Amino acid sequence: MLLVCPERPASAARWHLPVQAKMKTICDIFDALSASDRPYKRAVPTDRALDILKLCVRDEEIDPELFRVFLDARVYRLAGEQA
Repeated sequence: MLLVCPERPASAARWHLPVQAKMKTICDIFDALSASDRPYKRAVPTDRALDILKLCVRDEEIDPELFRVFLDARVYRLAGEQA
């Protein structure tokens, strides 16, 4: 899920979404990449999933500040513990 609108100029490309939706998007992307219960694809390792999310930050597809919170809080580890 991208958080940019390709039809609008780059300066106005960000959608004004609630912070909760932006964080949920980061978590959903991570889960889609790393989940082992998907019959249609293999899970990627955590390090690779985080690298892909870093590319999303670089390409301004996800909020860099919220991604930093995701990393600092180690939210990705919490998801692995529940599996």
